[in-house]
Amino acid sequence: MKTRKVISVSCLLFSTSICGCQIDTLNARETQPSVPASQEPENSTGVQLASITSASAKTLLITLSKDSKPKPILTRSGPGGLEVDLVRAGITGKILTVELLYRNPTSAYTRNVEMPIQQVSYIDDATAKRYGVLKDESGQYLASPLGKRDKTIVDLGNFSSVEKSKVAWFKFPAPPAGTKTISINIPDVGPYDGISVRP
Repeated sequence: MKTRKVISVSCLLFSTSICGCQIDTLNARETQPSVPASQEPENSTGVQLASITSASAKTLLITLSKDSKPKPILTRSGPGGLEVDLVRAGITGKILTVELLYRNPTSAYTRNVEMPIQQVSYIDDATAKRYGVLKDESGQYLASPLGKRDKTIVDLGNFSSVEKSKVAWFKFPAPPAGTKTISINIPDVGPYDGISVRP
């Protein structure tokens, strides 16, 4: 009889301890704060978040690329139906740099676009003085692209439907400090009058 009572008491204590553990577990689950659905990650692996970030980065790069594209200061008609954008007229130290973008707006083929550099100039609007393109110590014009054989011309070659735009640039002596606007003259291109070079 004593043996049976001891066994019964032991079983009762074991059952009570198990039930107590289960109750504690249930209580812990009930007291644990729930995470709002809006704060839960959509994908625990982070793949979806990474794709969203990548897409946003691509959009940002495209936007920056569009915004950073230089806008022409002025556009004039050029030889053979080309359009010529003045994209820069800026002073650095004692040098004025002029940059032009020749564009072919059509599918037409334009041949042998070149110009004598001696005819490229600008006029100081304040004094009406004309300035030509600078030369280096060897006597070569500071301009590009120079002709392969004749270094006294800028040679842009041919414009096709594939190669539709090309850049040409020239360096001049800077105008006096009091000059705020100039007028740029390029052979076979309409004049760029009243171009601001200083605020």
